[in-house]
Amino acid sequence: MKKTSSVSDLDTAPSTIVELPRAHLNDSEFLVASRIYNLPTLESWTAAAREWITLLKPGDWIALEGEMGAGKTLAVRSCLRAWNYEEPVPSPTFPLMLVHELEERTIIHIDAFRLSGPEPWDYREWKREIVFVEWSEKTRLPQSRFTHRWKIERLADSEERRLGLEAAGIA
Repeated sequence: MKKTSSVSDLDTAPSTIVELPRAHLNDSEFLVASRIYNLPTLESWTAAAREWITLLKPGDWIALEGEMGAGKTLAVRSCLRAWNYEEPVPSPTFPLMLVHELEERTIIHIDAFRLSGPEPWDYREWKREIVFVEWSEKTRLPQSRFTHRWKIERLADSEERRLGLEAAGIA
């Protein structure tokens, strides 16, 4: 296990990078890497997101996991801010899906918590978009569709969060 230093001069805890064994997803060989971030402040989310976005590429799907209020939308908002997106970034809880058009990429943010029945979108058309899905287990999407899995937990009696990021890429 190797440690990296903080992604900025802000008051953030260092992330821990863990190389995991190769796994087989979609009949291809993948290398899975895992990082853990301690996020005590909003500034630490912004600083960490600058690193997270370097791991994302067009066509990536990110499963956001965590209890209600854990910070799933905050993770997406932090990434959008790191990409210099200045428009409001609300939660997609009621519309189910929001699309954010940036200069060089399109971000789709889905909240499937209230989803019942078939998805009201055709994801097969999304080839170059980066797609964040909250409550991915409530969709009918195969979990193998996701190239990243971000697990967010709120630490007891604190506003601090811990984010575990797993990213798979073709080795």
